[in-house]
Amino acid sequence: MINPKSHDSLFKWLITAFTTDFFKHYFPDIRIGQYTFIDKEFLSKYENLRESLKGDLFLVMEVEIDGHLREIVIQIEHQSEK
Repeated sequence: MINPKSHDSLFKWLITAFTTDFFKHYFPDIRIGQYTFIDKEFLSKYENLRESLKGDLFLVMEVEIDGHLREIVIQIEHQSEK
């Protein structure tokens, strides 16, 4: 059995290591400036988010878009099996 945590960790690392390239590929019309990631464990204290955080790759970031700081969420549900 494949450990889904290691699979999620790889994708999280790829997105955080190549954030600018990620946005260029998936959101070519959005040009980002400075950005920071917000820790998922910080958000998990909110009861209404707990269930949605289970088992998903979930990144929250503050990012500069068109000169304005925005808070955005990247949620990916990828398959580790066929």
